Amino acid sequence: MIQEFASIEGFWQHSRTVAEQIPQFGALLVKPPVPPALFEPVLQ
Repeated sequence: MIQEFASIEGFWQHSRTVAEQIPQFGALLVKPPVPPALFEPVLQ
């Protein structure tokens, strides 16, 4: 993915936001979330 930013400040803000999400992504790689229970049959 290629992103273009209007300013270096916009780039740094985006970098900080993504950095805060990295631990959440790592947790998903260790143990994926449990899928929700199905209350109705799945149509095929």
